[in-house]
This record gives sequence, structure tokens and C-alpha cells, in this order.
Amino acid sequence: AMKKRHRNTLIKNRVKLAKCLHLDEVLQYLVQCGILTDVTVERITSKPTRFSQNVAFLTCLPTRGPRAYGTFLEALRISSQEHLVDILEKVDISNAIPNNKPITPTTLHATITSNVHGEFVCARRQPMEIGKCEDKNDAKDGHNRLRVQNSTVAFFNETYNSGYKMTTKSRGYALIVCIGRFNAGVRLPDRQGTDADKKNLLAIFEQINYKTILVENCNKFEMERRVKQFAQMEEHRKCDSCAVAILSHGSKTDIYASDGRSIPIESLIKMFDNVNCPPLRNKPKIFFIQCCRGNNMDQGIDATDGPPTLNSETSDSYNSTTHNITTDVDIISTASKRLPTSSDMIIGYATLQGNAALRNTRHGSWYIQVLVKKIAQHAHEMDLLEILTLVNSAIKSKEGHSTDFDSQGVKEMSEFHSTLCKKLFFYPGIVQTEKE
Repeated sequence: AMKKRHRNTLIKNRVKLAKCLHLDEVLQYLVQCGILTDVTVERITSKPTRFSQNVAFLTCLPTRGPRAYGTFLEALRISSQEHLVDILEKVDISNAIPNNKPITPTTLHATITSNVHGEFVCARRQPMEIGKCEDKNDAKDGHNRLRVQNSTVAFFNETYNSGYKMTTKSRGYALIVCIGRFNAGVRLPDRQGTDADKKNLLAIFEQINYKTILVENCNKFEMERRVKQFAQMEEHRKCDSCAVAILSHGSKTDIYASDGRSIPIESLIKMFDNVNCPPLRNKPKIFFIQCCRGNNMDQGIDATDGPPTLNSETSDSYNSTTHNITTDVDIISTASKRLPTSSDMIIGYATLQGNAALRNTRHGSWYIQVLVKKIAQHAHEMDLLEILTLVNSAIKSKEGHSTDFDSQGVKEMSEFHSTLCKKLFFYPGIVQTEKE
């Protein structure tokens, strides 16, 4: 059953929700996540007025299980009804602490904001299921259960002056764009194993205090629209940072949507620059890009003594010329050539320019597997550049065997580009309370 405090929150705000709620996209998202059935939706939408439909929905929602409330909040966010989320999550906050004074750690009870068919891998401060890394240096049966530790007050006081402010209760919003399936007629193979990446990212973002928005299997127009909509959210003003993860097939400079059309990665990142995204000026913006950046397969220079992996490795590359897929580079530009250079960004790439990125068909991509593991292990004690350096080291040591290429071992090398101006610590467990 839905938690009592969530039921009480809905009751307390029932009149406001009944008057203001727009249900169309909310209902479809709840069906997609398994909260509502089509029969239930038909029963709700058969009511003669919007108000009566909202009343029927609010009566039904508390009966739909413990996941219903969190999924409802996520549905509000993706349907651009964030103002209603703010009303529901509003709490009495007191004892504001100035930025330059010590802040004591507190346990955060962040609402789970994105649910994947009831299969969340973790709850706040609970062990987190991270997909198994298939290499000789990290071979274990089952999943690694990792816990994001709280930063200590001493570590915070020691490092705070050298880093970005990262103490709001929600560090920011995280957008995950995951393209795992492609439309019929598009000669792009489905990306087996990407569900593991999606779940791991949802888990790690929730553990380090981000509210996550998930967008899946969208076409080019929808991907651009949703990323732009995310970049322009006024809610960023209340937070200290944002994060974006994009997972799909890719080429040298572009990433593919579910309709097989390509989008320059640079055009998506520009949506967050200082001109196009004022709410995030001088705040860190984090990007993780899981896709190939070319078709070259790195086979290394030395043989290793590690055995082949049991699960097949494939790549996220796609040659649009060979496979006759039209690439559309006429992306709407939101910035002219005279705009200043972007700042305060860090972009992590799964692979080097020109190379393929590897993905295990059961456990997910090499890069995302290692990324979430290193964040989970070190977020309490390292800044993000240090963590991504560890990711590079771990990726460098991995070797796999691909069914898409020859029988030799295949390698990958991740990289990151940074225009950060300070150190970026996540400070899990540290929160600054502010008066409303």
C-alpha cells in the first residue's frame, strides 16, 4: 500500500490537484510504468469533466501500491507540471546555515522520482546493486552490492572552499536519455544490455541526491525537445548542478534517435551553455555520453592472459553510409557563433574519438558499469575529476571478446573533457537547509 505520509500529502493537496492537474500524459506514463492499467485509465477518462476525472484519479492513486506516489511525481515532471511537484514536496525548512559555515551531515530521505517497472536497484543509503564488470580484475558471481557513504564533516570543511557549492537537499536534476530500441525499418540493432545501464544510473543518481527524469526510445524531434525542455527548467535555479546521461548508437560526432536520425552531440550540450541556460550559469553541468564515436575497434598491442568473457560484447557504433541511414545535421541551433565559450561543464565519453564503445549484452556497457561503481566507491572522498580518472584506469585494464569482430581481444579507452573552474564534490549526506 502507499505510505501513510504520501496518502496524507495527497489528501492535504487534493483540492489544488483536482483543479490544476492535467492528466493525459500522466495517465499514459503511469500505464507505461505498470502503476495503472488501460481499464483503469478508461474508467477515469470516462468522467464528463476534467475536474471529475482528476477526482477519480486521486481516489484511485493511493490504492496502486508503494511505487505509485514516486512515479506520479515523475509523471508530473515529464509532463511539465513541476509546480505541482513543488507543492507536494514543500516542507517547513528552518535553521538556514550560511554558505561559509560548517554544515553537519544529515540523512536525506529523497523521493524516488523515476521508477523502472518496480525494479529500482536501491533506496537511499541502502546497498546499491551495480551490474557485474566482466573482466579478469573484477570477476565475481552475481552483482556487487555497493553503498554510497556519507562524506564526513571534516572532509567537507577541508574541501568546501576549493569546490562548487553542492549542498542543496537535491543537488540538482538528472536527465537520462536511453535509446535501446529502434523503429521498424531502421537498420540499427537494438542495444541489448542497456536496461542494466539505465537501472544503474537511476540508482547512482538517486544515491548522490539527484532527482532523475527518464526519457526512453524517442525519435529525433522528441529527443531534442525533451533535452531542451530539461535545459530550460526554472527549477535549476533552486539547485547546485545538473547531470545528463545519453545512451544510444553513435557516429563520430552524432548520436542516433529511435527513428535512425542523428543529432550532433555538440548541439545537445550547447543547450546548457551560459547563454541558453541562465539558471545554470556558474553551476557545474555533468554529461555522460555512452555511444560509439566511430567504427574503429581497438584491439590493443599486447595479448593478455585473461579468459574470454562468457557474455557477448557488441558495440554502439553505426556507419550511416554503409547501412544507408540518412543523417540529418540540420539541427536547430540555439546559439550563434558569437556566443562565449561554455564553462563549468564536464563531459565523460565512453570511448575516444573515432573508436567504438563496448557493451555487454547482459550487464550493460563497460563505461557505465565502471562509472557507477567508481562513483559509489569514492563520491564521499573524491572530486569528480579524480573519480573519472579512476574510471579511465579501470576501462584501460579491461579486455573483452566481441562477436561483431574477430576473435582477438578488444579494448576501450574512455576520456573526459572539462571546463570546470572548481573541484566538484558530491558530498553525499551533507545538506544545507534554507528558509523558504
